[in-house]
Amino acid sequence: MGRGAARVTANPLRGILLKLASVAAFVVLAALIKTTASEAPPGQQVFFRALFAIP
Repeated sequence: MGRGAARVTANPLRGILLKLASVAAFVVLAALIKTTASEAPPGQQVFFRALFAIP
């Protein structure tokens, strides 16, 4: 390891929780897109979907 290398420790619980959170966020986003499909134009839906995808 070099001088500036960060120490990485294995934490499977954190990985599992992050995966569950990402799946939940995707499900909520898909539900919101389907709910607003009749009210919002497709361009606006794509814009907000991309906006919330940027971390």
